[in-house]
Amino acid sequence: GSIAADPIVEVENTDEDPIYAVYRWRPSSVSIPVVNGKYEITLKFAEMYYNEVNRRSFHVEVEGSRRLTEYDVFYQTKAKARAIERKYLYDIKDGKVDVRTLAGTYG
Repeated sequence: GSIAADPIVEVENTDEDPIYAVYRWRPSSVSIPVVNGKYEITLKFAEMYYNEVNRRSFHVEVEGSRRLTEYDVFYQTKAKARAIERKYLYDIKDGKVDVRTLAGTYG
């Protein structure tokens, strides 16, 4: 997926503003090597471009299972540049955490 970097802007609802300065906006995937075991996987989102609902939606798969469908960050946060997290528990058995995003209706 495409990756962009913006100057660090203030993001509401987080103390980790620099994380949101680099972001992806097209379908992408990442595979992170880990030691097998139980993990809480935290997905962090903020809509940094659009200022209204139904401009961007996407799906998220974690470890091959759909966790978010037609997810619209602006709809969830009701604001531009406001962070939101989604957390999931997984028992990793293949030595990697796989996360994939797919375009939604408003992709």
